[in-house]
Amino acid sequence: MARSTCSDLEDLEEMLRRKKEKRIELLRRIHTVRSKKKCVYQRNKTITELQSLWMHRYKQSDARRRLAISNYLKEENDLKMVEADYEKLKQINVLQDVFHIWYRGSFATFNGLRVGMCVATPEESSNQSAVFSNNLFWTNNNVGLTNKFENAVPWHEINAGVSMIALLMQNIQKKLRIQHQSRYIILPRGSTTRISSRKTKQEWEMFHQPSTFQFFARRNWNAALNILGFCLFEIVKELSSHIDGSRVQLPYDIVLGDDWSNERIGCVKVGSLDMAFNGDGIQW
Repeated sequence: MARSTCSDLEDLEEMLRRKKEKRIELLRRIHTVRSKKKCVYQRNKTITELQSLWMHRYKQSDARRRLAISNYLKEENDLKMVEADYEKLKQINVLQDVFHIWYRGSFATFNGLRVGMCVATPEESSNQSAVFSNNLFWTNNNVGLTNKFENAVPWHEINAGVSMIALLMQNIQKKLRIQHQSRYIILPRGSTTRISSRKTKQEWEMFHQPSTFQFFARRNWNAALNILGFCLFEIVKELSSHIDGSRVQLPYDIVLGDDWSNERIGCVKVGSLDMAFNGDGIQW
């Protein structure tokens, strides 16, 4: 009986020991599972945060992409409009639009200013001429001419027209890049335009106002006109070299006299008429 009791106690102790070991093992496993669960939770939290950050950045990137596409389409449309405007502008001749060359009756006009003649027949005389004839400045400074010609074009109108011609020629020189190669320098200054020699720096007035002492004033004026004709000859020569050596066809030939060598100022003829004013208003 005593042996049986001892054996049972040993069995119970062995069972208890195994149970304790099993409990320890289970507690260890529980701790391991809890640790893994905590890691998984942290990973899930990190993944959720990253997903949220990714979605936020994706939405920002998508918004920027949509804005970029919208700006691109807008810029593309603007580019098409600019190209269309550019094509239109390419068809515009700026010099032709700014400098309007036409005629009125027997008069050549430059931006509406009569140029080329000093006399108008009564039927060609405009209301503007009547206004000029009533102007004290015009009356006092043109006694000789008004006595000779009743419907004379005012000199200040001619001066303004010639100055516009000089401005046009200067712009053509710039466009052809011959401004610094020409023998003379055109100095546009409104109705008091001048032209000077590049070598000697001498200046000639490209405006004229008849007075009692007309000889030197007219000589200065005629020299300026001949020089302007020489500059026109240079432009035509340069243009001919730009069109495969072909000669530019002008309505009237520009002919230089024999006196243009050695910096001398010679005569210039357009057709058969002198550029210089010889006092014959009907012919000039």
